[in-house]
Amino acid sequence: MRAGPTPGFIANTDFGWFSHFLHRAEPPDEVDFWQPSPHGFKAISPGAPFFFRLGAPHKAIAGFGFFARYERVPAWLAWESFGDKNGTDTFAEMAARIEAIRRRTGSALLARPQDYEVGCIMISQPVFFPRDDWVADHAEWRPRTQSGKTIDVASGDGRRILAECLERAARLRPEADPLADELRRYGAPHVVQPRLGQGTFRVAVTNAYGACAVSGEYSLPAPEAAHVRPYADGGAHALPNGLLLRADIHRL
Repeated sequence: MRAGPTPGFIANTDFGWFSHFLHRAEPPDEVDFWQPSPHGFKAISPGAPFFFRLGAPHKAIAGFGFFARYERVPAWLAWESFGDKNGTDTFAEMAARIEAIRRRTGSALLARPQDYEVGCIMISQPVFFPRDDWVADHAEWRPRTQSGKTIDVASGDGRRILAECLERAARLRPEADPLADELRRYGAPHVVQPRLGQGTFRVAVTNAYGACAVSGEYSLPAPEAAHVRPYADGGAHALPNGLLLRADIHRL
């Protein structure tokens, strides 16, 4: 019996967003691949590979990571949760990019940048390649593809892209271990459990609970994402290990 396809996703990626991470002193453990106007993301399941594709004139795969979660949140919460892992140095720069894209697409503009909603496509364990290590574009990529393309990473050109990305990740960041041992077993449908970072944890807990578990306070930013078992004591950045607590209760 032939195994079914194993989905991955190739995302059109802003070169400025990509360059921000390539030149960081410390590689990030997670990034926020945000949508300036949230429209959802159901192309792949958590744990599936997510590839960063640069458009013209580059037309190449310049990195990858693992899809962790999608949430729709206010822009200020995306910034407070991920900071410069949003691909900019400041919130003002992020807001300017949001507005520039919304102007270009004819979307409504708001008076206060913090009031914009963005779609957070949260990517775990990303790896970004220098130019000499970029991976050749997918053979069936269409020039008019807008946001991205779902591919089968268990066969054909999708399998080639995944294999080349894993090879580069193992060579460029051997200490990072981006779940490569598990992913090298691709050939049958298989996804991995992405390791969530602090930003993804905060957004997930905030959206899952909606209000302080003790006081019922729901007005953000008063509630904070708290660990049931502290992270310093081995508690995971995972939704079952999270509670939303009002800031003063959290500190107590």
